[in-house]
Amino acid sequence: MWPKPEVQGSNLAHDAYTCTKYPNSRPFPTRRPLDYQHVGQVFWGDGRPRQDDIDSFMVGREVPPACRGKPDWKFG
Repeated sequence: MWPKPEVQGSNLAHDAYTCTKYPNSRPFPTRRPLDYQHVGQVFWGDGRPRQDDIDSFMVGREVPPACRGKPDWKFG
């Protein structure tokens, strides 16, 4: 769907890491919780987060300044 011009021009995406890569992307308007929960997070059937997704991608990775909701939100 993304390659279609009508989709690219009519979407709004909140993106904490690549907000400058795609048209109509914006930083998240809220700060990420300290436990790194995020939109689209995967959980196991018993309600536990799939922690490797968080640990391997987000923990310790600073959000680019352009993608921060506020300048001091270094980690979302």
